[in-house]
Amino acid sequence: MSGPVGPGYGRRMSRTSGPAVVLAVLAVAALPVACAGGDPAAPAPAPAPTTSPAPDPVVACAGQLVYWAGQDLAGVPGEAYDYQHRGLTSEQNDALRVLEEQARAQGWGPDRIAAQAHAACEPIVAANPQGF
Repeated sequence: MSGPVGPGYGRRMSRTSGPAVVLAVLAVAALPVACAGGDPAAPAPAPAPTTSPAPDPVVACAGQLVYWAGQDLAGVPGEAYDYQHRGLTSEQNDALRVLEEQARAQGWGPDRIAAQAHAACEPIVAANPQGF
């Protein structure tokens, strides 16, 4: 016979079913903590930094000289930019002029231009380490 709510309505639980229900409820309550892999009150780990370290100033300086020397030596339009439009310091611009003159006169290739640009940037950066 069914009651107004369904079969078993109004039945008493046996003495052994009470502790089983309590254990089942506790197991279900503990499940999110176990699945989360730790204490839910523990702070989340900090995200990894997204910025990369600043490049070596001599390498950055040399990269600018190599780029602009390549543009100028190839005769790419826009070579009339002044040094400020190119993002160079006056010292870098002076080094660029010397670098281009030597590259033209001696027929330097890209590797030699890069090495000379690096050598030219060392004293520029040393004289103004905060400028890069």
